[in-house]
Amino acid sequence: MKYFLRFIIVFALADFLYFSSVFAQVSSGAAGCGKNILVMSSYSLFHPYSKRIINALETETARLPFDCSFEIFGLGVPKVCDKSVWRKCLAFRLGKIRGGFYDAIVVIGDEAADFLAENFSSVPDDTPVIFSGYSADARKLRALHRKTAVVTLKRDIDASISLGLSLYPRSEVVAILCDSSERGKNFAKRAREEITAYKNVEVLFLDDCGGDYAKVFAKIRSLPENSVLIMAPWSCLKADEYQTIAAFGSDLARVLGRPYIACEEPAVSFGAVGGFAALAEEQAAAAAELLSGVLSGEDAGEMPIVEGTCRPLVDYKKMRKFGLDETKLPSDVIFINKPDPLWKEYKGEMVAGFSCLAFLGALAFVPGIARRRAAVRRLRLHSQVPAMVGVLDIDENTLSLCRPEWDFAIPVGAHSLREIPFSNCAEASLKVAEAFEAGNARTFGSRFGDSGRFMAVSPTGGGISGMNAVVWLSREGAELLEARCAARENASEFVLALAPVGEAIVAVDGDGRITALNPAAENMTGFKFEEICGMPHGKVLEFVDCDCAKPLRSSLSIALESGKPYGFGRRAELLCKDGSAIRISENSTPIRGSNGAVIGAALMFRRST
Repeated sequence: MKYFLRFIIVFALADFLYFSSVFAQVSSGAAGCGKNILVMSSYSLFHPYSKRIINALETETARLPFDCSFEIFGLGVPKVCDKSVWRKCLAFRLGKIRGGFYDAIVVIGDEAADFLAENFSSVPDDTPVIFSGYSADARKLRALHRKTAVVTLKRDIDASISLGLSLYPRSEVVAILCDSSERGKNFAKRAREEITAYKNVEVLFLDDCGGDYAKVFAKIRSLPENSVLIMAPWSCLKADEYQTIAAFGSDLARVLGRPYIACEEPAVSFGAVGGFAALAEEQAAAAAELLSGVLSGEDAGEMPIVEGTCRPLVDYKKMRKFGLDETKLPSDVIFINKPDPLWKEYKGEMVAGFSCLAFLGALAFVPGIARRRAAVRRLRLHSQVPAMVGVLDIDENTLSLCRPEWDFAIPVGAHSLREIPFSNCAEASLKVAEAFEAGNARTFGSRFGDSGRFMAVSPTGGGISGMNAVVWLSREGAELLEARCAARENASEFVLALAPVGEAIVAVDGDGRITALNPAAENMTGFKFEEICGMPHGKVLEFVDCDCAKPLRSSLSIALESGKPYGFGRRAELLCKDGSAIRISENSTPIRGSNGAVIGAALMFRRST
């Protein structure tokens, strides 16, 4: 009964978790359904200003729990170019608006706002509308459509004049160009009422001469050289002359002979050097915040009217091109088209360069560590050799000197080759120099008192500090021959004694890691000592049976385990680095410490025919 109750509880819990996950998926699916948003812009769809607003809207609404699909309608070019096409586009959009296809409408700029205000009868009562960048009275819009949220924009003509005078400080005339539209007339009227008096500066107002651009340009040419031109928000364009504000503004600057000041951002960089205007990204961010609220269920009509912000904008490249002074600009000015600092412009190249330097540094540093570790292992091996083993630098100074306790002929405190009392010191010095120069082994005989000695000098390839030489002194003159015969009994002596003679020698420590590899072994295997130093020998040296090509266990491993010499005779093949196989005759011998314990093993091998 107890187990049955447990089963019922677990089953009920599993059912609860399953249905909870299903409910969560259904809920997220309902919340994640798409929203259709119509964006109406007063400017051409191809104008950078419109593109920046759309990109900012998409970015700001990306965090919403549902997908927003934006449909963009630019009122700029179609209205100017072809009235019939314009009307067809409007009729199509108004039909979709009337049918309730859109979940919300976002309107950018005064001209688009005026158009929609004239057609509010086509907008369903429950469709929220967000206006951004509206400079007229926002209360009139809410009186026409209840579900309306507004971001207003008040253009400060005094701030535009101050910006122009800071760029052209010697100006004595400020000319304000307004068009003949209703909005242009209202702007001129408000400007005359609000403009403050400027010392030694005359303010003029110019109209568009009823749309006659030739007369407008004639007035511009008649302005004095020390004047600054400010263009008010412009709505009047004629298809037979200009289709966009950018084209008209560029010609205006060409006739003037220098950049002018604009009161709206779309004209900046298109003839205008700057202006006191609203950034597209800030307008879009304010509109996106209201849009997020209405899409989340808030009533647009209850939202407070948001006051937009105008900022001083200056085209950095155009300012530099005309040699304008930036020192007198306001501290909060925003530069557009300002090139990135060199470190940021070439950040990718700099990162790649530093990465290459770090990689090359690592390549130079890692082999040094490997050589140092190899040197430590070699010195540890030298201490076990029953003969005097010294490491000399190119100046014949002893970097290391190991001798058996019973070898009293060698002074303990010898610091150079000259302090070792053998009979032919000059010949020893010559052989050491030859070994350094030729890079291969040199041997010679010597005497210590009544005792004959055999010396072998062999380069170590920079194992300890630079290009060093290992010096081995035998106890008797016949010891080289004895070392060959006694290799199975004393592998460490065998390794060092036969290194100059050309025998292939590999030595490992008690863990089976490679501690020595003489030049003959390097030539036969294809491995360099620096590559495999410290590696388990089983991953480097592979043996196979000559007859059946089956893998053979390393004789080094067998010698380490058994503590006895072991060899395969002539039936083994060694796999080299390049994949080839060579038939060898080999034998492995354990290396014992002073206490008799096995501290490593040595493998001797040669080609077998």
